Amino acid sequence: MEICLAVLCGYLLDLILGDPHWLLHPVQVMGWCISGAEKFLRR
Repeated sequence: MEICLAVLCGYLLDLILGDPHWLLHPVQVMGWCISGAEKFLRR
C-alpha cells in the first residue's frame, strides 16, 4: 500500500510541477556530442 501511495504522490507532483523547459535532457546532450564526434572523426 505504501508503494502505491508513493507512486501516486510522485505522479501527481510530476503533473503539477512538470519538467522545466530550460533544462536540457541528458539524451539530447549526448546526441549532440555523438553527432559532433562523428563529424570530427569522419573528416
